[in-house]
Amino acid sequence: MNASSTQGYPRTAVWELTLACNMRCQHCGSSCTNKSPDELDTEAALDLCDQLADLGVELVTLSGGEPLLRDDWDRIGSRLSEKGVRVNMISNGWLLDSDTASRACEAGFGNCAVSLDGTKEVHDTLRRDGSFERACNALETLRQAGLGSAVITTVMQDNLALLPKMRPLLEDLGIQHWQLQLGMPMGKMTMDRVIAPEQVEEIVSFGRALLDSSPIQPVLADCVGYYSHHHQEIRKSYFDSDHPWQGCNAGKSNIGILHNGDILGCTSIRAPEFVEGNIRRTPLSVIWNRPGAFAWNRDFSVEDLGGFCAKCRYGEICLGGCQNVKLTMTQSLRDNPYCAYRTQVEELSPKIHRMRNVDQLLDRARKALAMELFEVAETCLLQANTLSSDNLDILQLLGYAHFRCRQYEKSRDINEQALMIAPNDAYSWHGLGNALAKLGNIPEAKQAMLRARDQAGDAGPLLSEIENDLSILMGGEIQTTNMQNTSIR
Repeated sequence: MNASSTQGYPRTAVWELTLACNMRCQHCGSSCTNKSPDELDTEAALDLCDQLADLGVELVTLSGGEPLLRDDWDRIGSRLSEKGVRVNMISNGWLLDSDTASRACEAGFGNCAVSLDGTKEVHDTLRRDGSFERACNALETLRQAGLGSAVITTVMQDNLALLPKMRPLLEDLGIQHWQLQLGMPMGKMTMDRVIAPEQVEEIVSFGRALLDSSPIQPVLADCVGYYSHHHQEIRKSYFDSDHPWQGCNAGKSNIGILHNGDILGCTSIRAPEFVEGNIRRTPLSVIWNRPGAFAWNRDFSVEDLGGFCAKCRYGEICLGGCQNVKLTMTQSLRDNPYCAYRTQVEELSPKIHRMRNVDQLLDRARKALAMELFEVAETCLLQANTLSSDNLDILQLLGYAHFRCRQYEKSRDINEQALMIAPNDAYSWHGLGNALAKLGNIPEAKQAMLRARDQAGDAGPLLSEIENDLSILMGGEIQTTNMQNTSIR
């Protein structure tokens, strides 16, 4: 294995074998039509198989276009299998007959996914007349051949409401896995077909219902999430363990390969500025291990987030979800509106803004903080602050909520406002010290912590927290990740 010890190796790869396709799907993200003249030939493709194995890749998914339009698709699959790499395929099913299924089995394919995007009328309209029947026949053929099968549905306005109608058919066909993914405005897919952010929860809820009432295992693609209770239950069921979403894997544990040998982090993010190299000119291991490669995602951190994602309680591990969704929907990597957890939180905002009772808002804020729903608490406290701007209890909690939402400048400002009302308040000095430390102002953070200690007296848990944070600062540790102002009043 040639991968560097610092970056590790890509566990999975998605390989776009060809742009050739026997359909002209209205939602095709790659605008596939005919074979490209610069498509890798068999010799180059087989050499790439060897390089993928040498790099340590564990699973390769062959896609297109339509991969079955390449005469050597099974030679490529067989080469990967011989090298110990698991191999799957995504097909539209048109050419998938019993002979094709037998070739796939002989080549060592473990699974074949067939695209199915609605009931017969909708699927045929989106793809091609007769394609629905061909896809269903392909799935039945896979079952008879004993080859693992799955269905991939690209969810859009055309078919979101049809998911329940598709379920009985897929159950009758013995489908083991059903992957649901978002249609994004790229390639031929137009914006009017894209579902609204609040409709993501409909997909997640539908998938969760399958867990209780169907033999089909729902699979939420990386573009569908994140961190709602149902989303986490589906991931736990699929991975058979706690396996929370931990950010986009493009260029980290996944590698994308285009038909011409261009190397990407993800085949969906295919603009020229995201191409890291080409295997015709540079060995794959060199591309993968090059310093600065895939920096747009490898170096992406919580500090690069904006909007709701910047203050989300899951921001540090989620990193804003799927990078392709952010790019296609916002032309930026900073914020992701297509998040089930976010929409659940934002649905509460109008209700909170209608509240006029400060005590009720404080009570809700305290409950939200206890449940670590920091964004909800922040909204409650901001509303309370508009109703009572000089209330020390509100300011103390708001400073804390801002801090936990990583809004350190706001936390600093609110704590300073609280200290104008109560100059000897140990809690606010402590909060100010933590905010200043996070902002990198260590000298002033130390002074604020010393003031907090002086004012705390024998205030039990608060004094212990102040002394702990002060010892970190006095020890010269600039990394203040453990300083979280954890007391909730």
